[in-house]
Amino acid sequence: MKRLVWLFLVALVVAGPVWAQVDNIGASSVVGSSPDPIPVGVSTLCFTVNAVSPDFEYMDRFEVDLPDGWTLGTIASNSVPPANGCSGALPPVVGSSAGNVVYWQSTGTIPTGCGAWIGGSAGTNFDFCVDVTVPSGAGAPWSFPWIVTGDGYGGAPHSATGTWGPIVPVELQSFIVE
Repeated sequence: MKRLVWLFLVALVVAGPVWAQVDNIGASSVVGSSPDPIPVGVSTLCFTVNAVSPDFEYMDRFEVDLPDGWTLGTIASNSVPPANGCSGALPPVVGSSAGNVVYWQSTGTIPTGCGAWIGGSAGTNFDFCVDVTVPSGAGAPWSFPWIVTGDGYGGAPHSATGTWGPIVPVELQSFIVE
């Protein structure tokens, strides 16, 4: 019996650090956007986020920083991807903050401990959309800094950051006419 208890304790010590390494959402990223290229004028701009967590840390928030010269339009509830997470984090909240940052997040105080979107070990794609007005020649090509925030479950990291782009507007692309 002592050997079995000792073996169990050794297994916990060895496996403990492995468990801590998989409790995170740090491998999540933006994997696409549409339209690409972006036309000048009014468009619905969507970002595809691949939420990845080997042990199912849920996603609490996605935010993206749009260029300052752009005008934000509707961030309607229908721009929120279907939330498949915990009922306490639903319905998700959408909005914007200073500097043209657009966000979609779980209801409640973040981190919620059980977020609105489940990623999983293979990742799950979610599309977040917003209506924008893109002025002609407004600092193109454009890059979009983003942050994915997890629900705080398990070990760090509980967020992922990056930049999507650059994306060139339709008006600056060259076309061959024969």
